[in-house]
Amino acid sequence: MLKTLYQNKTLRLTAPFGRPVVLALMMVIAVLITAEILFRLPAFQSPAAAPTVGIVHLELEVRLAIIEQMNNESSVDCVFLGSSLPFRDINPLVFEEQYHHKTDKTLRCINFGVHGGGEDIGPMMAEILLQTYHPRLLIFGISPRLGRSSRFEPIIQSPWAQYRLGHFNATGWLYDHSAAASYGMVYARWILTPNNSLSSRRNTFEELTLFHGHARETRILKIPLSQQDQQDTVDTANFTLTDVWRSRLEQMLAFHQPPDTTVIIVEMPVHPLVFDEEHDYIDYEQTIQEITDRAEAQGVLFWPTTFVEMGLDNNKWRDLSHLNPAGADLFTAWLAEQIGTAVNEERLDL
Repeated sequence: MLKTLYQNKTLRLTAPFGRPVVLALMMVIAVLITAEILFRLPAFQSPAAAPTVGIVHLELEVRLAIIEQMNNESSVDCVFLGSSLPFRDINPLVFEEQYHHKTDKTLRCINFGVHGGGEDIGPMMAEILLQTYHPRLLIFGISPRLGRSSRFEPIIQSPWAQYRLGHFNATGWLYDHSAAASYGMVYARWILTPNNSLSSRRNTFEELTLFHGHARETRILKIPLSQQDQQDTVDTANFTLTDVWRSRLEQMLAFHQPPDTTVIIVEMPVHPLVFDEEHDYIDYEQTIQEITDRAEAQGVLFWPTTFVEMGLDNNKWRDLSHLNPAGADLFTAWLAEQIGTAVNEERLDL
């Protein structure tokens, strides 16, 4: 009887969801680990040129890869920030050369102007780039006409940007830390979306790398104005400051924390044809004075530019708001001269 009651039994462990589920889970984990390893290899990263962070803005994603590459070679000292105006109007290579010529000092710079961005994009990128690369000079290229938000509002609201701005989310973390996510999505877009070619991505990377993030597009403004340029005159003629624009300016000025971080504000020039009525001049002068006062109150240098004589004739303009490469090089040399002079006169400590 006792033998029957206490006979030996073998303990068997059964997976709570069944063996097939456990095996499937193990296979998924193995695939993810393999993908992470593969997408960290140069053979997979090189054709993609730059990882994605889940935003629909190729030039911005490419610049994130370029600044990482530059920083691996040597620290990045200076970043140009703002909309498409500094993106097209400021050539970092010319700035570095002219600044060195003026001061015998070296600055290593990159252009992070965002095509389609408003004044809100500059402060956002400044905060993100300062976390990782700690540039000691931030140069915001502004225009009082850009009181509106970016056309690319999804950039700021994207999981990656929100994660980098301190709002944790799993998607943003993956784009920032996982090669399988950041490079894998590039290949997924390439396979699923015909117009997202890898060659186009690599060409953009190589072109922007050559000029440290600056866009070079040869085009000359035609006089008399085309119908589109005439419409641009109407769209860009308002120089009255809005409260939204003032708040963006205050965000820029708040980054000025010398000696760690120095901020410079520079007005991006517009073509004189934008000023088609008397009140445009009056609004412009009042706006420039207010920006000057706000910058001086924070100890920040500000340079207005629109009515400064620097040789920007019609052949130097791409359209009424942007310079072409010839104009950009001329304007950039002028800007480097002003900043270099301020350094030599000890009005600026870099």
